[in-house]
Order: sequence, then C-alpha cells, then structure tokens
Amino acid sequence: MHPASKKLLLLLAGLVVIVGFLLVNQIQQAFSITTTPVTKPLISPEAMWLPTTTTDPVLGNPGAPTVINVFLSFGDSASQKLFTTLSAYVNAHPTDVRLTWGDYPKSSLFFGNQNLAHQAAYCARQYNQFWPFVNALYSGGATDEAGLKKIATALHLPLDAWWACTT
Repeated sequence: MHPASKKLLLLLAGLVVIVGFLLVNQIQQAFSITTTPVTKPLISPEAMWLPTTTTDPVLGNPGAPTVINVFLSFGDSASQKLFTTLSAYVNAHPTDVRLTWGDYPKSSLFFGNQNLAHQAAYCARQYNQFWPFVNALYSGGATDEAGLKKIATALHLPLDAWWACTT
C-alpha cells in the first residue's frame, strides 16, 4: 500500500472516530431533554376583543353573545368546508351566535388571485347581498370576471354600478 493511501485511511479513521464521539454526545443530550406538561387550556376562558364595526358583514343575530370571526378565501376547498360548517352552525343557533367575516384572499399558483372575488363580495354588500354572494361563490361559482358577473346577475345586482365598485 502506498504511504499516501495509509495516511488518508488513518485520517479518515480519525474523522470517523471524532464524528462517532460527536454523535454519541448529541444522543446523550437528546435523552437528557425533559418536558413538563402545561395545564393551560387550549381556548382561553377570557374574552377576546376583535375590532368589529356595525358595517361588518354579520350572519346570524347581530346582538348574539357568541361571536365567531372567520377569515376565509374564496379560492380553496378548506375555506369552503369551514364556511359551510360555520354557516350551518349559525343557522342552527340563530339567536345565540353571529358570524363576522374577515378577508383572507390567497394569491398563488394554486388558488389564483382571489382579490377580485373578495372585492366583488364587498361591493355586493352595498346592495344587501353579501351573504347570498358568498353562498353563491362557495356553491361552485367561478371567481373570474365572467363567473362573478353571472352571480351578480342572478342576485339582480345593478351590474354596471356593482362592476364599477368591484374594479
């Protein structure tokens, strides 16, 4: 065997030993980690204040003691499922719960640009058609210009004024 090869093998063997010691040290440190359970509840019993105004879209009883604030996007199925569940809950408890809407428009390759759909819904609110517009969008309405105009036409919105507001 060549003397340079022996030196290289000896150097590699030394590195393996050093890495082995470091690995054993890390494993010992990992076993010494301790955790203590926290008895804090997942949902705080204290009331939370989220700023809402009388002009915010409200589904259900505007004076209900329980308020659900939801932030959704029109583009993804998770928001659609959540809205369907929450609106069914509010409709089942009409005097006890109110749902307030907050925008969370997602813009990405998968969701597209949902800003136009959110603006269209808020413009439908001027004609007291916010929740029917949202229901139509979550019931399979398209979020492109043609789909939004189709929903607005079905809701008998003044198309020119509504579209001017939207854009």
